[in-house]
Amino acid sequence: MRKLIIILLFPISLFGQVTSLPMMSDYSTPIESVSSQRVEYYSFDFEGEQPGGWSDTEIDNYFPWGLSAAYFQTHNEAGDTITYMVEDTINGMATQVLRVKQRVDVLYEGAQLCVRLNQDFDTLSMEWDMKFDSLWNSNAGGKIPGFRGSQSSECPIVSGSAYLSMGLFKRAGAISSYHKGRTAAKSCPWASDQDSVLMNYNNWYHFRTNLTLNTFTTGTPNSDGTYEMYMDGKLMIQETGLKIIEDETDTVKINSFTISLYYGGSGASYTPTIECFAYVDNFKFFTDPGDPYWGTTHPTDLILTSPNDLDDRDLFYNAGNLITSSLTDLETSGYSSATPLHTNQMGLIDAGPDSTAQVDFTDGITSGGDYLVFYNGPTVETATELARLEGSTSDITNIDFGYGTNGRIVSDTRYIFWKYITDYSIDWGYFKANVTYN
Repeated sequence: MRKLIIILLFPISLFGQVTSLPMMSDYSTPIESVSSQRVEYYSFDFEGEQPGGWSDTEIDNYFPWGLSAAYFQTHNEAGDTITYMVEDTINGMATQVLRVKQRVDVLYEGAQLCVRLNQDFDTLSMEWDMKFDSLWNSNAGGKIPGFRGSQSSECPIVSGSAYLSMGLFKRAGAISSYHKGRTAAKSCPWASDQDSVLMNYNNWYHFRTNLTLNTFTTGTPNSDGTYEMYMDGKLMIQETGLKIIEDETDTVKINSFTISLYYGGSGASYTPTIECFAYVDNFKFFTDPGDPYWGTTHPTDLILTSPNDLDDRDLFYNAGNLITSSLTDLETSGYSSATPLHTNQMGLIDAGPDSTAQVDFTDGITSGGDYLVFYNGPTVETATELARLEGSTSDITNIDFGYGTNGRIVSDTRYIFWKYITDYSIDWGYFKANVTYN
């Protein structure tokens, strides 16, 4: 057997999965979400917009459907541009996308665009593409796009006048839901954490969310609302029993959406310490009554497909972090003094077409709020989680990861994809491992 040595000296510690949705390899035949009854109401992809900073005037002129845009944060208090139109590549083709800057040491400053639709919905689906860049800060969290309902066009939620049902980003690309109700009793948000697959930084993903508002019985709200979020067809979040609105009035149906991309929370754990960027494109809003599960939840063992799915789903990894069977030894250098914050390292072990890969930890400790995750494959479809280090551990050489014991990770394919992401704090940690091709 050929041996490789991996030595990483970084700050380490990690968080675990919360929900118990199926892994990618557990899915049965995909269902097709597109039907002859799919009705697309709104769509925008930023093509034709001038490259560079996206101004308030350009935003006001962009939405041609008779919609009203309200409160878009395009510049900070210092006058610096936050929102840009830039060229990127999606599915191998150059395209215009919206880029949103996240400044250092500033919260609540990224994009916050609220657009009021020109009609009301009880059930609506929303799709878009999203990417966090390779310098994205692995902090406690912030907002991503979603739905809202409002009695007016204001964007900030005012208790008693609006609600939000959207998503959150969390450490290391984890995803959560976020709901904020329209009454004083529901002024505090509630949320559900995501399934095991984390967003990989510098990768485009196709997101879909489905929201169905709760019903009423003789004016009394029922707890029967539902919310789903999919990433590249994989069910990430599924919530039932929601009571999103408590007053039976048409003015708080699903009548708005928000493009929210900003760090938000309280304290250092939420605050960016390195300038980074988020990207979005290809928004679509539609109903699909031909879907047999329209207005309710889908079976958790099915992949929800879309005509707008991404073709290129290879997980990004850093240059120099590809281990192939032609190498003999590898050392990924660490740091002997100050450890950099927000280190985002991703790599691929490729044992070759007739071999499988095995990682054996020989030394290491973990600490802090960081992630070390291993997947069984290089794409989203094959990203079955093999192992995840989490929390503070004084010795990682004897951890049972489920796929192996005594600090061993074994793939059942030629690939092991790994990601190692640190947060805002400086915590010493490291690990060493032998890599074997079997």
